[in-house]
Parts: sequence; C-alpha cells; structure tokens
Amino acid sequence: KTVTNMNTPDFIKKDDKMFAMSHFRIPKKQHKLWKEKIGWLYDFPWRAEQKKILDEFDTREWNEFIIQAVFGGGKTTMIIAMLFHLVLSNKCKLEEIMISAFNVAIKNEIKKRLKVLGKIVPRTFDSIVYEICKELEYKDLKHPNFLEKRRFLYQNIFKIEKDFKIKYVFLDEAQDLETNTLKILRKRFEGAKIVIVGDIFQSIQKEPRESLLWSLLHQGASEDGK
Repeated sequence: KTVTNMNTPDFIKKDDKMFAMSHFRIPKKQHKLWKEKIGWLYDFPWRAEQKKILDEFDTREWNEFIIQAVFGGGKTTMIIAMLFHLVLSNKCKLEEIMISAFNVAIKNEIKKRLKVLGKIVPRTFDSIVYEICKELEYKDLKHPNFLEKRRFLYQNIFKIEKDFKIKYVFLDEAQDLETNTLKILRKRFEGAKIVIVGDIFQSIQKEPRESLLWSLLHQGASEDGK
C-alpha cells in the first residue's frame, strides 16, 4: 500500500490551521485533528490500482474520466477522495459538483463524509431527468414512467436548458444506464467534466452493449488500439 501523488494543498503543507478552521466545518472538539479530518486522503494507504486512478484524476487532462470498478475495490472511498481533493485544491466549490448515485448507502456515506466541507445532496439520474422534464412541461410528469421521460428528453435534446454552475459531474452505477444518457448530461451541464463510475459485470441492461459504461470502455479500448 502507498500514498497518492495527488498534489497536497498548500495550506495543509504549511500546517495552516487558521485557514482550515475558517473555510471548513471542523467541530471545535476536533480542531487538533483538523489534518486527519480533511487531509486524510493524502496519507491514506491506497492500493496500487487506486493510487494510479487518483493520480491520473489529478494530473491528466480529461473531459470524461471513466472508472471500471470492482466489488470491494474501494470505489466509494475513491469518489469521496476525489471530491475532497477538488474542494481542498480550490478547483471548484462543493456547490459546483453534481453527484448522481442510485445506492442509498453510498449517497448517505458521501453526505456524511463531505459534511466537513459543506452541504451536498447526491441525486439519482432520474431526479435530474424529472427536473428537466418539468422545465419542458412534459405532460405525464407525475407518473413513474422513467424510461418514457428519458425518451422524451432524447427527442427534445436541443430544448434542454444549460446549467453552467456545475463544473464536475460524478455519475455512479453507470453500468445500469443506457448509452444515450450521456447526451442528456452533456447538454444539461455543458462544459462540465464528468467522472463515470461503475462495474460492467453488475449491469442490469439486457445486453451489456446497451450500457453506457460498456460503450465508453469499448470506445476507449478501440482508440488505444489505433
């Protein structure tokens, strides 16, 4: 196990406790442990494959960052580390991040761990779809016809209003989303960087090739082979 090479923020390097106290929600009783509370990711004993992913996330130029996770591979901890690093390194504010996750336990874990940085509420992809459908006055809004709502947006993709406030989108469980869902996110959050995470071997799609994650991984493999 080894620590990551992600660039440690200057205020942590300089042991600037006052900066940390004034910018983050560290309880008074934990003031002495402020570094462990917010800078844990820079000393965490990451496995080699996790370290590689985190280092590439920090140093490589990308618009879509794809992570093929495996069960028990520490996916949630890595996502939380990425979120911490973005905020601590002043690459964006917490309110400029959109997190889409299906698993309730994962959503609760993210909310709990990021509480020290501020408030963030992870959403489901379908809640984002619902919000856009409402804006476009979709007639059957109240019914739980999620697939129909998605089809409606695919047919009206150019009518989707842009949300330029969001700079980063984290999309979890991408193996369960169809390939076209990325079009909605790209149209809605134009210019945002998108982190796409999932395990293709746990896909609920009838045909793996219909999965967004499979499509992106296959596309990446094809480009590497050129």
